[in-house]
Amino acid sequence: MFKGPDGDGGMLAEIAESKLYEYVSIRHLAEVARDEKTGKVTETRFPEPSYENYTLEEKDGVTTVTVVMT
Repeated sequence: MFKGPDGDGGMLAEIAESKLYEYVSIRHLAEVARDEKTGKVTETRFPEPSYENYTLEEKDGVTTVTVVMT
């Protein structure tokens, strides 16, 4: 789970695909939140996952990172 900046919530995600130094795809499955009054944690699953994809390309000692959100 990735926590938000306040530490009380975030995303439930998993690595969908990874190619060292080339590509990483993160599959987001649900949003996680904590109720301020009760402290109860809730998880809201997405009907379909969303993806955060990072492609890394190196040329002449410079690495370019391209991010695509779907």
